[in-house]
Amino acid sequence: MSFKDLVVYIDTASDAQTNLEVAVTLAARHGAHLKGVPVSGPSRAKKAAAKAAAAAGELFARRTAAAGISAEWLAGTAGERADALIRHAHCSDLVIAGQPDEEGASHLTQRLIMEAGRPVLVIPYAGRFADIDGRVLVALTGGKEATRAARVVHDALPLLGSARHVALVEVVAGASAASGGRELCPDLHGHLLRHGVHPSFDRVASGGYPVADVLLNHAFDGGFDLLVMGANIHSSTPGAGLGPVTEQILRQMTLPVLMAH
Repeated sequence: MSFKDLVVYIDTASDAQTNLEVAVTLAARHGAHLKGVPVSGPSRAKKAAAKAAAAAGELFARRTAAAGISAEWLAGTAGERADALIRHAHCSDLVIAGQPDEEGASHLTQRLIMEAGRPVLVIPYAGRFADIDGRVLVALTGGKEATRAARVVHDALPLLGSARHVALVEVVAGASAASGGRELCPDLHGHLLRHGVHPSFDRVASGGYPVADVLLNHAFDGGFDLLVMGANIHSSTPGAGLGPVTEQILRQMTLPVLMAH
């Protein structure tokens, strides 16, 4: 499997080069078509927003031309913000977005995760992430969330298939946890094997710490390049926000995170 349609959302109020670098690398690796969508911060004057979008478009053109990939810049969507992004996301395989911040257009990342219906690859605002599919950590959940976990794994298959190592990890309450985990999603193991992915399985004890902290610490200690996880929301009612684990991951992330709801 491979990605064929990618959308990168570029916040013109911040440094777009990290998101764009990841998007161009993925598009080149997968032979994908890349759409660039500029989004200006809410406080920007119309003239300043247009100037920033034009500069972002020039950067996008230079980087995609240098990489020799199929690409288009959707400059006309600069003022439409989330609605335009979600519309383009619906017809894509993956959306690349920036880590949410306290101000500016990056707040749209949360809405994309909840409404796009496609996996969203969130890139931290600090750091360089050229090799996101080297070592991949997949967070599994049991019970009623197992279906969502399996779905996000399927969404991530183009990355898992090229990864050097894939680890499926469940965080459990308590001070200790037995190794294993294959029984958590027994069908998932066979599904991955048939796609050429040979994952390791493990359970990690929370030791009383928040799940998000445990996952991020495990990712750091294991030298992982990407975290794959399902994104939870508080409820199915309109206006509901992201769940606490998802929100904390987005606030504290130190590596790219692929999320799907």
